[in-house]
Amino acid sequence: MRRCHRGIVAGLPGKLLACYLVAATALLGAFPREGAAALVPTALAAAEQAPGRAEDLARLQSLLERKVVAQRLADLGLSAEEIRARLEALDDARLHELAERMDGLLPAGDAGAVVVALLVVVLLVVLIFYLMDRKIIITRPEPPKR
Repeated sequence: MRRCHRGIVAGLPGKLLACYLVAATALLGAFPREGAAALVPTALAAAEQAPGRAEDLARLQSLLERKVVAQRLADLGLSAEEIRARLEALDDARLHELAERMDGLLPAGDAGAVVVALLVVVLLVVLIFYLMDRKIIITRPEPPKR
């Protein structure tokens, strides 16, 4: 194959590739996707995305049924009936906000995700060294001689 002065492949294969790319681009541009875009009012979008009151209550109830949370609330002098009554008294916006905040809190932390992320990073580093034919040798330094 000959090369032109700019690195473009000359000859029949290069011309065929160029013709194919021009034709494909023209065809893709000739038939645009059917679609429309419009602004959606914020209230409407929030109403479609926000879960209902029943879902929020169920999420909070499952959180309150955990032993650690129930014990802590009992230590503070709150019974399950009092908590349920207070949750029922909240309006939809406050109940949703509380449910979202509680989803972000994990009693034991998110240690599982951290461990998995660290393992993935270590495996990637080992794989990179393996593919580069590098070896990691860890030696103990000798104490200085006196």
